[in-house]
Amino acid sequence: MRVLVVGVGAVGTALAADLAEGHDVVAIDVDGDRVDAVSTRYDVLGVHGDGTDPDVLDEAGVDEADVVVTATDDDETNLTVCGSVTAISDAFTVALVEESAYLRAWRRSRGAYGADYLLDSTLRAARAISRLVDLPRAHEFEELAGGNVHVAEFEVAEGSPLAGRDPTAVGRSDCAVVSVLRDGAVDVLDPLESADADADTETGIEPLAAGDRVVVVGAPGGVENVAADVVADEDVAAVEDVVVLGSSATGRQVAHLLEERGRPARVVVESHERARDLADDLSETTLLVHDPTDPDFLEREHVGDADVVVVARENDQRGLLTSMLARSRGADRTVTVVDSAQYDVLFEEAGVDVAVHPRAEAAEEIARFTRGRRTENVVFVGRDGAEVFEVAVVEESLAAGHTLADLMDSLPDGTAVGALTRDGEYVAPDPDFELQAGDHVVVFARADVSDRALDQF
Repeated sequence: MRVLVVGVGAVGTALAADLAEGHDVVAIDVDGDRVDAVSTRYDVLGVHGDGTDPDVLDEAGVDEADVVVTATDDDETNLTVCGSVTAISDAFTVALVEESAYLRAWRRSRGAYGADYLLDSTLRAARAISRLVDLPRAHEFEELAGGNVHVAEFEVAEGSPLAGRDPTAVGRSDCAVVSVLRDGAVDVLDPLESADADADTETGIEPLAAGDRVVVVGAPGGVENVAADVVADEDVAAVEDVVVLGSSATGRQVAHLLEERGRPARVVVESHERARDLADDLSETTLLVHDPTDPDFLEREHVGDADVVVVARENDQRGLLTSMLARSRGADRTVTVVDSAQYDVLFEEAGVDVAVHPRAEAAEEIARFTRGRRTENVVFVGRDGAEVFEVAVVEESLAAGHTLADLMDSLPDGTAVGALTRDGEYVAPDPDFELQAGDHVVVFARADVSDRALDQF
């Protein structure tokens, strides 16, 4: 697939790098140094020029492009590029925006601005954080198939009831463990084989241990019930107090989403001006004006006693310092917004429980447009070592009319069917279940075999 990425700043470069592994990518930017940097470092063709100019788009081969992603730092420029592309080609256009008003307008009139899809990476990251708030030890949580299938990645805690257990025995009738991630390796568990195996069958998978991560796929409620099994008994408690340190765009969105859910947070902002700005949208949220890196303030406000601390600062350096201070004051669970993946190790060493990357969230969303139109969702797990994708079965699909057992025989090693839906209802994997057009299938796959797995649909 040929993909054009217009704007290769931090976000565009990250997207171009991710897409270059499996697609023909062309990077366009008005900054020649940026173009040289991305084309030298990655397998990407660079074009120096203004992406709103049809002549530049022609030079980049827009007439042969399947997808065009606009990722400049300016919303208006991104939308203008989409309009230019739509006028001269049939490429599918995706625009990244930060101003939610554009997203609201586009939703009222799909195709507005010449964009086939508008993506607010800040909002997507905020939604990811708000979903993680209620799930202890969760590093990832997504809703697929219209909310009828949930996917979560949990870390097994010290003292967890699951430690020492066979991972194939962890699942329930409404969910299953499809993978164990440990020491950089991805072990795949097929729920169909687990269902057929007797208690004495050797699975070849070592018992779970503290620090292992398990990927669970299942019905709403089923995955959440596994969360209670994953953590130690003393960690199971209702989340009531959430503190947001910082007022970045993502932090603001998190506070707004929590308030919508009836769980207003305490938000620490750096200035009275920022507090007044936020107060217009957050009527139920407690706004505290102070420096989030003041240890005495954190102590006075009992930030360490909060159930969850969300760190959403303007840059990674401030985010790292704030996260470290929150942990030093006793915070049990910290979720931090991280812009650069290169800082992952530093944040882990600082004790951050979960790092949420807006760029990675955007990459997940864009990935489904580069996997074929039948791919509904893609979720990256295990630091890109694996993924979960949702695919719709159509009449001409190779899988239509075949049983799940037939499908699994055709899928490469390193894949597992985690769940299905039919007519909007969750269906547990069953070897004799016959697939038909309209069904949605949720598949776990190692990254090295995901494209071959998708080809079977």
